[in-house]
Amino acid sequence: MLFFTLCRYRLIQNLRLPISFVWTIGLPIFLFIIIDQKIKTLAVMSAYIVLSNYVYGISLSLLYDRESGFLKSFIVSKKMAFMHSLSLFFVSSFLSLFSISVFYVFAFISYNEFYFKNLLSIILFLPFLYGFSMIILLFRKEVHEISAILNVCFIVFVTFSYLTHDIVKILNFLNPLYLYYAVIIEQNLYYMFASTILALLGFFAIWRFDKQPLEGRR
Repeated sequence: MLFFTLCRYRLIQNLRLPISFVWTIGLPIFLFIIIDQKIKTLAVMSAYIVLSNYVYGISLSLLYDRESGFLKSFIVSKKMAFMHSLSLFFVSSFLSLFSISVFYVFAFISYNEFYFKNLLSIILFLPFLYGFSMIILLFRKEVHEISAILNVCFIVFVTFSYLTHDIVKILNFLNPLYLYYAVIIEQNLYYMFASTILALLGFFAIWRFDKQPLEGRR
């Protein structure tokens, strides 16, 4: 019962900000229209949808909850902490898969493009993208600062995913969007190794996450 109550609360919070939902679907559709590399765009934008939902729906939510004192005041047991984290993951995953479905329906109706392998692969890649999104928990910065940095990072991630310069290829080892494309579409083992390392770093960030607000540690 507690789990469903938390899920309902988080879902209502997300629905109160429809502009973020529209932006999550709108950018992938816009890029799919103007970019000729349809299969690559389906892959990169699928990863973008999931990662943005995880970053803004889970990791940033945890930081907001921590700084507001919610985690310290209300998450008083391991069971509560588990239920809280699980509800964030469930709601963000649901919204991600729903958004991807809308994106794929548009791609199929408008351009007769549908890459079924990619649709299945994104589900298998969810733990990696979840791990990537948790890395920001390692940084001891104010939430608004992290949010501003992330906005820039997403622009860089999307842009670098389509560049072919040798230096960019090296930098893309730190680009979650390109990592998904390289692992699933190109089946590149080097990028698979990089994906595993980054995901493990994210899970390490979860393990050492402190629910004490930053103000309380100064």
